[in-house]
Amino acid sequence: MLAKHLLRKSNTHSSRLRNFGLFRKNISKVHKPLPVNSLRIKRYSLFQTSLRKFSSETTEQQAKNYEDPAVPPEVMENLKAQVQKISQAMALGEYAQAQKMITAYKGELEKYFTPDHPAYLSYENNQGVLWRMNGHFQDAYDLLFSVYNKYCKLLTKAHPSTISACVNVATVLRDLEDYDQSVKYYEEAIEMRKQTVGDQHPEYAMVLGMSAGAYRKKGDTQTAYRNLKEAYMVMANHYQGEECIPCAVILNSMGLLFKHQQKYERAIDSYERCLNIREKIQGPSHPDAIATRHNISELYNVWGKPEEAESMIKENLKYMEELREREAKARENHSHHNHHNH
Repeated sequence: MLAKHLLRKSNTHSSRLRNFGLFRKNISKVHKPLPVNSLRIKRYSLFQTSLRKFSSETTEQQAKNYEDPAVPPEVMENLKAQVQKISQAMALGEYAQAQKMITAYKGELEKYFTPDHPAYLSYENNQGVLWRMNGHFQDAYDLLFSVYNKYCKLLTKAHPSTISACVNVATVLRDLEDYDQSVKYYEEAIEMRKQTVGDQHPEYAMVLGMSAGAYRKKGDTQTAYRNLKEAYMVMANHYQGEECIPCAVILNSMGLLFKHQQKYERAIDSYERCLNIREKIQGPSHPDAIATRHNISELYNVWGKPEEAESMIKENLKYMEELREREAKARENHSHHNHHNH
């Protein structure tokens, strides 16, 4: 009873936490997912920072998109710095703060770039990713699909920005529960990554791992596991071990798959390894770590272990409060900084 009470109580904290398709609104048929003030991101991570996730474009890609001889160099540098700050806020899970920053950034961007310029498309891509992280799936899909089509015309399907946009479309389609279309776009992105960077590159493995959720939801658990296993091997080899965020994301996906297959021992092993990595690298109150603890509590719930579920929920509520306090402090600092500048 206490576990159910805590779950109901947690719903007052705010919007639902999400993490790169791994923490979904329909993950549980028993109760609603655990919410916090910030929503999750790998997507994208997918894969925050190194795999961002997940999904948004790499810093190098964005820098190339901003190349324009008609724009003063100091303006270009300022815009790039703003993008980096937005990316950092997203990587820290401070999505409300990131939205404020990206709205202000859009105003500056519109002074120098037209909507069909790659720099503006980079903004739209990141805005779509942020909307998705905040659970606004239809709005995210409309924008991300538009960005993908524009990139296809402006660049090529093999361009890194186009492939990233394709991944984003696939991921938000998964969130919208259109699994057939999601798989279609994931497969396109997987093939293009393979052609452009090879099958031993982290970006290839990233898309491969992200596709597993859509295959699992389609009922194709064999392909889901095969893709996750290959993605894990590539990432662990590249990072010389599993203690990296990309492997953590894959382990979380493996936990979801094993839970779906009622292989609870394997599921808890995957989840615990994932949580250990996330706590070491991102910190225990990061939205990704909170999402993983929620997944563990749900696993214990369906496994028939209410005491373990209750213990994990209590622990998670403590870290959710830490996250809330950190976000409040970030908002206060941002407000003070703006007031000082004015």
